[in-house]
Amino acid sequence: MVQINSSDVVSSEEFLGEADSRVWIFPFGLFLFALAIEAIDASSFAPVMAQIKSAWNMTDTHVGIYTGMAGLIPILVAVPIGEAVRRWGAKRSVMGSMVIIFIGALIMATAKGFARGLAGRIFAAGGLRMTTVASWAGATTVAPASVRTTAWTVMNTALAVGAIIGPLLVGGFIGGNFGWQAVFFAISALSVFCILLIGFFLRMPSAGIAALESTVVSTTASRFNVYKCWDIYLMGIIFTLMIGSSLVTIMSFAPLAMAQRWQMDPQSIGNFLGLSNLVGLPVMLMAGVFADKLRTRKKIMITTAVPMAVGLFILTSQDQTIFTLGLVGYLGFAFAPGAMLYACAPEMVPKGINLGPVYGLLSTISSAGAFVAPIVVGWTRDATGDYNAGFILLGTFCTLSLILSFKLRAR
Repeated sequence: MVQINSSDVVSSEEFLGEADSRVWIFPFGLFLFALAIEAIDASSFAPVMAQIKSAWNMTDTHVGIYTGMAGLIPILVAVPIGEAVRRWGAKRSVMGSMVIIFIGALIMATAKGFARGLAGRIFAAGGLRMTTVASWAGATTVAPASVRTTAWTVMNTALAVGAIIGPLLVGGFIGGNFGWQAVFFAISALSVFCILLIGFFLRMPSAGIAALESTVVSTTASRFNVYKCWDIYLMGIIFTLMIGSSLVTIMSFAPLAMAQRWQMDPQSIGNFLGLSNLVGLPVMLMAGVFADKLRTRKKIMITTAVPMAVGLFILTSQDQTIFTLGLVGYLGFAFAPGAMLYACAPEMVPKGINLGPVYGLLSTISSAGAFVAPIVVGWTRDATGDYNAGFILLGTFCTLSLILSFKLRAR
């Protein structure tokens, strides 16, 4: 459970007895909004990656290092962030994370070279991960256990919506019309808006009025050690091979490949990325419905991950139509397996255990691929002159994750 500070709690008098039903929906919705803003921030730079690369005089290896900060920084800070969420509460943690994103975006917007841009990326990556962990823990805490799979599906839907808006509007439209610096200024503005919204309106329900079966009302004393739970480590390894290693890598190198092979502009690249992510909305919603009806997340996760692996291999095509199908196959199915995996996490620990450290540890492990894979893909591009070797490597990782998924202890 996320620690609930007295200033963030709504008293029972304010809800006049509606303790058992809908009180959790509004705070849950605000956490969804924070996740959407986080996804917009994380995906907006993709359509203008070629311009950023040119402005900062970057090699593809530099692009890999820049991209890999989305993996390295969470490895260093995700566990402390999980503990901070437990101590400070979700509201303060989300607001603090947005301040960090704001600082990082401003640094990148004013950067004249790779070193300063990398410094801004480091700040932003830490803020993005803090937003994710705090929002995951907060939303999972207030939602009833009976709808947890659906709740996680909706959370990943919020991420998908952000991943659609980011490339289409911020990266594509703003970046295409006003340049790459305007993209980072727009991210700064969105961060400030989220700070104000969360600060004024987010109130966590107290145990007396929380939704039945939510973590708020089910906390029990436990000596369980999250850091000795093998199932959490296995989940992290599966996630990093299936999604973590490839998602951030694709968001940097697929646009560069599109610019290299077909000389596409930022708006066109943003359209392709946004529409590919758009496919993920119905896929993820159907996956959540089937997971609840069939009472199995594991089989749904494996089923939806197969098109991801196939799509990564298809990205090696020099034909634009086939490449686009590969992009849709990967991005259109990437959100559903993530939702299934993270929805399984509370099942791996005793009922009522603090979820901040759980998601902090899971985030740390799952970020390993997001650090290593972009650097390797960038290095292979500099060495070979093409991106195909990197795409094949990512497809191999995803295939391996499918094999490991059969060993996961989950329904």
